[in-house]
Amino acid sequence: MAGDPAADRQALAEVINLRLLWHCLCAITRLEVRERLAAGPLPVAELAAAVGAHPDALWRVLRLVADHHIVTVQGIGSA
Repeated sequence: MAGDPAADRQALAEVINLRLLWHCLCAITRLEVRERLAAGPLPVAELAAAVGAHPDALWRVLRLVADHHIVTVQGIGSA
């Protein structure tokens, strides 16, 4: 890997992305998002209010986690 700068950059990007995913998973766990969604889907604004989070920030976290197929987000493009 030391001989290929592009591969080094790619490996670093993967580590950064996995760390970001880890932090997002920790955040939604601490906020008890899963428990709030146990009865069914909620609009992001309502979910954010229920867990005490900023709606736009929660939307971004959920989108990142959804990109890894851990959650499903409906209504892509609306927050």
